[in-house]
Amino acid sequence: MTPLVELHCHLDGLLDPAMLSDPGVARLPLDHEGLRRDTPVQGRAAFWRWFEHSRALEGHLARYQPILKLQAQRWIHQGLRYVELMIGSSEIPRDHEEMRAQLGAFRAWLDTQEAGRVQIELLMAFGRDRSPEAVDEIITRALALYEMGLIVGVALAGRELPLRPFDRSLHRLREAGVPLEIHAGEWSGPALVWEALAYQPRRLGHAVGAFEAPWLLEVIKARRVHLELCLTSNLRTGSVADLAAHPVGQARALGLDFSLSTDDPGPFQCTLPGELRRFQATFGASDAEIEAMMRRAWAARFARLDRLGGLASLEAAP
Repeated sequence: MTPLVELHCHLDGLLDPAMLSDPGVARLPLDHEGLRRDTPVQGRAAFWRWFEHSRALEGHLARYQPILKLQAQRWIHQGLRYVELMIGSSEIPRDHEEMRAQLGAFRAWLDTQEAGRVQIELLMAFGRDRSPEAVDEIITRALALYEMGLIVGVALAGRELPLRPFDRSLHRLREAGVPLEIHAGEWSGPALVWEALAYQPRRLGHAVGAFEAPWLLEVIKARRVHLELCLTSNLRTGSVADLAAHPVGQARALGLDFSLSTDDPGPFQCTLPGELRRFQATFGASDAEIEAMMRRAWAARFARLDRLGGLASLEAAP
């Protein structure tokens, strides 16, 4: 069986109604009725509303542990060997000593959940609905965490707004050599994808809007930017009208560097093996193509260390 690799998944998007029966999750301050009612989400507005049901978890990283414990067990059962998980900046203390202590403890706890079977690495994520001063402070924390080895990169997520106000902060990341992922083109057109490329991200999340501009796809291909495509996520939030219209078909035909991810498996009720099956059923992809996709995802990972070992097969050329 080909080891599975997922590059685009959010910590605050793991929770689903099935987890509510777990004693550890049941004790969390969650809106059980609302979660059951609104899962799976249908539409973009419903997607933003879904997060209100777990709003009380924000700013308390340890509260996510019962949820992540269950998800780690699922990843192992599903055959995932490597996952990059995005943690919102609001979960990370501003005080650097407290940040070091909390993230260090969380990382040590996460090591035990991996059980030697799945490697889970952390990215610090933040949204664009911040002031330039707030973003600069977030980047300062991210640089410190990267130097400590507690995160492997940074992700720019959330509502799609212009990046120019954060020019100085994003260039600080590039100058420090911190790997950057930018969500771009999930609901917007080519313009914001083009703007994102100015900051030299190694990966783009979603990038649906890029497929409206053939010239932009040529740039993405020439720069070898890896695309994290999310089938069910884009269907649930209305980025695409139906699965057959998803630009993954174009990405495949053009030979772009891409892989599939779940994004938020809780509200979207999806798994990586399920996404791969949907890709095969809809677009006729072969098992060999899935293996090649996993090699591409492995090559695009931000953590260079293979802590599990045994993934040497994914280093081979497609």
